[in-house]
Amino acid sequence: NYTGLNATITNIKIIEITSDTNLPRIDYTGGVGHWLFEPQSSNLITYSEDFSNSYWTKQSGVTPTYNTTETLSPDGTYNATKLVGNGTTGIFKTSISVSGVVSRSFYLKSVTGTTTALFKEPNTNIPAPILLTITNEWQRFEMIGDNGSAFQGLQIDDITLDGLYIWGGQLEQNSYATSYIPTSGAISTRLQDA
Repeated sequence: NYTGLNATITNIKIIEITSDTNLPRIDYTGGVGHWLFEPQSSNLITYSEDFSNSYWTKQSGVTPTYNTTETLSPDGTYNATKLVGNGTTGIFKTSISVSGVVSRSFYLKSVTGTTTALFKEPNTNIPAPILLTITNEWQRFEMIGDNGSAFQGLQIDDITLDGLYIWGGQLEQNSYATSYIPTSGAISTRLQDA
């Protein structure tokens, strides 16, 4: 394990880059490090890590614990949110002014063992909701598609009593998810790599 100024590396794999979105990124997916070149992209979620903000709608039946010290988030700090549900409700952000194909993503981790949740577009059932199997390792889950309107969003629904940790919400106008762009009160744009 190694923690440096710009990344946390475990088993020679990048976990997350710090809040500077304009640093070069290295991708170890194939076992050998190589530059990760990406286009310019913006995270349209303005509170990507702060789920305590009223920007996020927490439905009745969901009990949140903000900035839990039970687990480190992917960026190596204690800023993940723990959500315990009743199996039928969740957390969402709706009415983001964007049309066309968008990529939605969250980092999720189970509290213990394995749990499930539903990843969906809160305005419609297009694209089709995705049933997630969430383990006790951080994973980034993605949903890509166009709901056919000028407003889109993202939602984690049907959160169980087993609970889950959530971090790093992202919605970008792109046909695939680019690397995570943190936000804190405003849309954030990462410049194109050159």
